[in-house]
Amino acid sequence: MPSKEELDALIREALAVRHAAADDDDRATLARVTLGMLRLMIDPTGGVLGTLLVTWFHVPPPPAQMAQTIVDAWLDGRRDAPPFPQRPQMWPILASAFQTVWEPVPAAPVLGVLVDVCIGVLLDRYPAGPVVAKQGVAQLVARAYVLGV
Repeated sequence: MPSKEELDALIREALAVRHAAADDDDRATLARVTLGMLRLMIDPTGGVLGTLLVTWFHVPPPPAQMAQTIVDAWLDGRRDAPPFPQRPQMWPILASAFQTVWEPVPAAPVLGVLVDVCIGVLLDRYPAGPVVAKQGVAQLVARAYVLGV
């Protein structure tokens, strides 16, 4: 797993690719979600698959891919174009997702970043935004945030 410094560098690089910026707290939240997602995707081969992808297919290493994916979702969620009419619903759905994993709900600025990540994923994968999809994405993002410590 990458270190916190490596994750911060990956997030900065992912933001630079999109010509975007984020403050320190937002980057820390994005790095934590990225690390949590990577932990959720532990490679059972001990890294062999990732090494083969990088070596043979010139695919960026999985941490860089995940960082770019999380940053892209966050930017799409912030952009909110077309508008995501269910944005107000996402706050309580995400807060309840933290309660199901027995973790305290993060402070509003952190929760705002996580809501934007959720909305970015929903806009990309589930534009109609059914309740089940919102709950599933919120659960995944909440678990990733908790595991990203």
